Amino acid sequence: MGSEAGVRVLCGSGMAPAARGRWRAPGRRWGAVVVLGLCALAALCRPAAAQGPSAAGGEEVYLTLPQALGEVFPEAVRFEQAELRPSAEERARIEQRLGRRLYEPAVVVHRAWDAEQQLLGWAVVTEEIGKYRPITFIVAVDPAGRVKDVAVMVYRESIGAGVRRRRFLAQFIGKDLGAPLELHRDVINLSGATLSSRAVTRGIKKVLVIVEELVRGDRARVDLRWRPVELGAAGSAVPGAVRAGPRRQPALASGPVRRARWRMGTWLEIACWAEPARARLAMAAAFAEVARLEAALSHWRPDSELSALNRSAGQQRPLLLSPDTYTCLELAVAVARTSGGAFDPTLVPGGWQQLELEPRRRAARLGRPELELDLGGIGKGYALDRAAAVLQACGVRRAVLDFGGQLLVMGPPPGPLGWLVAVRDPRAPADRVLGVWWLAGGSVASSGSYERGAHIVDPRRGQPARGVETASVWASSAALADALATAAVVAGPEGCPALLERWPQARAVLLAAGADTVQELGGGPGAGALFLPLPRAAVRGAAGEAVP
Repeated sequence: MGSEAGVRVLCGSGMAPAARGRWRAPGRRWGAVVVLGLCALAALCRPAAAQGPSAAGGEEVYLTLPQALGEVFPEAVRFEQAELRPSAEERARIEQRLGRRLYEPAVVVHRAWDAEQQLLGWAVVTEEIGKYRPITFIVAVDPAGRVKDVAVMVYRESIGAGVRRRRFLAQFIGKDLGAPLELHRDVINLSGATLSSRAVTRGIKKVLVIVEELVRGDRARVDLRWRPVELGAAGSAVPGAVRAGPRRQPALASGPVRRARWRMGTWLEIACWAEPARARLAMAAAFAEVARLEAALSHWRPDSELSALNRSAGQQRPLLLSPDTYTCLELAVAVARTSGGAFDPTLVPGGWQQLELEPRRRAARLGRPELELDLGGIGKGYALDRAAAVLQACGVRRAVLDFGGQLLVMGPPPGPLGWLVAVRDPRAPADRVLGVWWLAGGSVASSGSYERGAHIVDPRRGQPARGVETASVWASSAALADALATAAVVAGPEGCPALLERWPQARAVLLAAGADTVQELGGGPGAGALFLPLPRAAVRGAAGEAVP
């Protein structure tokens, strides 16, 4: 991976003085500090439009569970959940109040707490049949037993989707079991969606009764086992999900919400510009995703999937892999091939050519017993990509992630439409830079022969790579930027142009050994970043001072 000090995101005057220039994580200084930058260049690299609702066979996913909980309890900082299996007596009472059967054998109830540890209420995800297929929605109930909010999560029919709109759902807020909760009486029907309107009304009444009978009223359960909600579990986030209709937008915090966790041998630091409760839940999910990937991709953990593949080296039968491990290996081999081995995920010269991949079965085989894989040059970048995908699925649209010096930005900063990311001058103290990247998305990774007083080894020869002092690479994918930064240092000024021609979605900046100016390479139609070189003496201030 790139240098921990090679990239710095410069801080602007919009941040509080205490935060300006650095963000301290436990035990280390932040390797990258964030800043506003260059509105005039916005038209050069606007981010791609957000993906719309996912639709497969008429099914539209509007909210994932993390998004739904954040939607109905935007002020919450903590969630717990308990699974309720009504007894025969409880089921009879619920069915009597509903006037119909309760078909769910169990119900999962979430409860929400604010920053003052005050109970905000409960939420239940439920389903009711519309015309032919079920509608999935979440109902929040406040401590007084009234509907706090409702949001449709999944809609599966071709008509009647208007029930997810705010103009229909808002009429339920404030209602309790004292209201009739019947269509055409105190609930206004939505024209063209009568069956769906009735289904949502029916489900809201069901949730109110369940909460009253099991968790809130005089006969509430006292034996419930509440446990923290782990919203970052695999599969909880659905990529491409969007907010449900024109719902209210919670006000953003005055600054980013920040968290740092030790992952993969370094600090992963995330700053999110989002409603605080949503940001905290999203970041917890992102950290959990990276921890899951570390357990699979680690070269040092004997129980990892990568270690299992290394132990199988030389065997005839390929090893079946998880989608993440296979995808990471597939990209590593692609960069190795296009770089002529300048990047090699094995610890043996030319070993990548003995790594056999079977896409159809998602399997891999190391052809020689002495081969050993190490994804240290791409694994952190891949984890950054997955962490960003989880943040996006949880409703975060603007964030900066720093993983040991490699940066990934999601969307432009508040106000200006781009970030300035400084590239350190390896021949000078840390307060001087070679230039700045301007970007509205993607990832920047830097690598160089100056790292930690050692040299990057050319895997083709087993000797230190000496032609490039530093290489900084921008790519739309953090995994690609991570791998190309190492490959660029090894390929050198002669081999790097051909390498970048094969990856048009990337740009690179090289400072060759003995050179006075940087060399800019790449930048095809897919490259959404701009590098602004600076005179070698242009920036001498402390970290965090804006580039003049």
